[in-house]
Amino acid sequence: MAGQARAGITVENLSCRYREEYIFSGLGFSVKKARVTGIIGPNGSGKTTLLRCLVKLLPLETGRVFLGEEDLANLSVREIAARVGVVPQRWEANFAFTVGDLVLMGRFPHISRFQRESAGDYEVARRAMEITGLRHLADRPVTELSGGELQRVVIAQALAQTPEVLLLDEPTSHLDLNYQIETGELLQELCRNSGITVVAVFHDLNLAARYCDELILLAHGRVLAQGAAAEVLTAENLQRAYGVKARVEKDFLTGRPFVMLLPPGKEGENTPAPAGREVLKIHLIGGGGSLASILWELSSLGCQLSAGVLHRLDRDWEAARELGITVIEEAPFRPVGETVHRRNLEMIKEADLVLLGNILVGPVNLKNLEAAAAALEAGKELLVCNFTPFSSRDFTNGKAAAIYEELQTAGAVFLAGPEELAAAVRRRIKQKAAAAPDR
Repeated sequence: MAGQARAGITVENLSCRYREEYIFSGLGFSVKKARVTGIIGPNGSGKTTLLRCLVKLLPLETGRVFLGEEDLANLSVREIAARVGVVPQRWEANFAFTVGDLVLMGRFPHISRFQRESAGDYEVARRAMEITGLRHLADRPVTELSGGELQRVVIAQALAQTPEVLLLDEPTSHLDLNYQIETGELLQELCRNSGITVVAVFHDLNLAARYCDELILLAHGRVLAQGAAAEVLTAENLQRAYGVKARVEKDFLTGRPFVMLLPPGKEGENTPAPAGREVLKIHLIGGGGSLASILWELSSLGCQLSAGVLHRLDRDWEAARELGITVIEEAPFRPVGETVHRRNLEMIKEADLVLLGNILVGPVNLKNLEAAAAALEAGKELLVCNFTPFSSRDFTNGKAAAIYEELQTAGAVFLAGPEELAAAVRRRIKQKAAAAPDR
């Protein structure tokens, strides 16, 4: 499954109509070899239609598509299938084929009509299952698989075609968070280790930013932007393409852009909830940039936020001030003092929920970790952003580690990533709304 000499895609002056309307006209772009390229854009922008054009499933009004240096118009359907693997948005397991049999079906472009599979075909299928982590499931009926496992089977079947290019239509849209991450990492590995060119449609902009080398933003029948995620995912581009206000931050863990949709109204305003609605009050403990993107996300959900103790001019402090959030602050570089620590504890008492960011802990802010422990002692629900190993964030010679371990044993909820955090907060918002008395 090594990379072929000719790979990558070039689209020139492409126009396509659905019924009487043009989906796009005069489209042009190129996809680099052995890279993950994501196609993003609002509903109706033609993302799925474009994938179909790239394998001749839809006729072109004008233009040409090149696979490497070869015009797709000169290739038969079987020749295209031998070089391009396709993973559809939905695949139903209606028959109890085994995983091994289904993956082996990917060899159809390389086998003539009356020919049987050779030992070489079985070897290719075996390698495809190895790459996707399915060898142990080779004899399992696909009707017994989870959604994430089934998605890997469909990818493995496409890999058994030994393609130069792999096209995927929203490969993570129906998967749980852990399978979304597994799929994204698999696509990156296919490029690095097998030299395959990957083109995938993404609905989730943050997943696209995390796993794609380049993005193509489709809107209004044309390519609005193409390039690295940081170049494409700008507030201006998102406004033009989706008609929404957004803030784009740099994720401090991955270095990739992170998109946060802003609530209607003035940008940066901590939007109040509608009258009569019970608001979830969240107090955040952070610093050093551990809360910046979280603050924007929670603000967009309509939560009432407070934060502390944050050092003035810190990135979290700046984000909180920009959103109009109540902040308990300390002077830059000074240890958290007793007075502001007590104010932090008072603010915690007023909260429904306390959130501890993925903070670095040193002598200067050790009291913030103590405040999180005090929240649990006071009976508050505590969410802990455990996004990276705490051993890499402890600069107190073990003092902080001892407190951190106690948080988990005392009942804090540890969260492995931003997606788990967002889901936990949404659940808590629904719980409070359901428990509110009728007005």
